[in-house]
Amino acid sequence: YGNVLPKLKVIPHGVNLSLFKPNPAMKQSKFTFIANKGWAQGINDRGGMQWLLKAFCEEFKNDTNVELLFKINVAYCQPGWNLTNELTKIGLSPDDTKNIKFIPQNIDYNQLAEIYQKGHVFVSPTMGDAFNLPCLEAMACGLPVITTNFGGQTDYVTNKNGWLVDYDLVDVTWDINYEGNQWAKPNLKHLKGCMRAAYENQDIIKNMSEQAVLTAQQYTWDNAARQLVYLFSEE
Repeated sequence: YGNVLPKLKVIPHGVNLSLFKPNPAMKQSKFTFIANKGWAQGINDRGGMQWLLKAFCEEFKNDTNVELLFKINVAYCQPGWNLTNELTKIGLSPDDTKNIKFIPQNIDYNQLAEIYQKGHVFVSPTMGDAFNLPCLEAMACGLPVITTNFGGQTDYVTNKNGWLVDYDLVDVTWDINYEGNQWAKPNLKHLKGCMRAAYENQDIIKNMSEQAVLTAQQYTWDNAARQLVYLFSEE
C-alpha cells in the first residue's frame, strides 16, 4: 500500500499535570491504598471494586497500620443505591470494613488530586477498561498502580511502575450491553499478594513512584493535541 496511511489512528487520553502531581506533604503516615471508580453493579461490576474490597478485607483484617481510601464515582449508581446494602451483598460487614474510608459523594474535580496525593499505591482490579484514566491520574501524583493485566491501562502500567494482576476471562451473561464479550476476573489470591508485596516492601515504592510520574508525563493533553495536529497535517 506504499505510503497510504492506515484508516485508524489511536490517540490516547491525557492528564493535566498542573493539577495531578506529587505532593509529599499530603501523604498520610498510615500506608494507604487509593481507589477511584464507580461501583454500581455489585459483584458483577465491570470496574472491579468488589474484588478490591474483598481482597483488602481478607488480606489486611489483622493489620492496623494500613487503610483503603475508596472514592466512589456515584454518577454510575442508580437512584436508591445504598453503600451498606452493596457491602452486605458481597458478604462484608461494618467490622470487616473498619479500615476502609469511603467517599460516596460528588466532590470538586480539583479535590480529586488531593485524594490521590494522600496515598501510597493506587489499586484498580478492573474487569475491562478502554483506557482507565484514574490509573494515569494516580501515577501523575506519584502512585504506583496495582491493576489487572488486561485492558487499556496495560499500555502504560508495567512491572516498573506497578503490579499487573493475573486474571481469568469470563463470559458476560448479566449485562445485555456486553453480551458476547469476555471480561477479565482478577485472580483474588494474586491481587492480595500484590497488595501485600506493596505494603511489606515499601522501600521499592520510591523508585516505582518516580517511574510512574515519568510515564504519566508522556500522556498529557498537550501531547494528545500534537498527535492530532500531526495526523491532520498528514492528510
